[in-house]
Amino acid sequence: MNMQTIKLHCTDNDQVVNADVISKSDKGMVVLIKPGDIRVQLTSTRPGLYVGNFSGYEFVHKEG
Repeated sequence: MNMQTIKLHCTDNDQVVNADVISKSDKGMVVLIKPGDIRVQLTSTRPGLYVGNFSGYEFVHKEG
């Protein structure tokens, strides 16, 4: 099985990081941020927009 790789934008430091999608549903997704395999739960706030937090940083993914 091939993992989907997405880009996450950190709104706190304006950096973009790669993350592998572990699981995805209508309500959100779980990703592993590379490098370091940091697990982050993202919640779907509206169609195509996912938001999550880790260690005080906010991460956003926009589809499309």
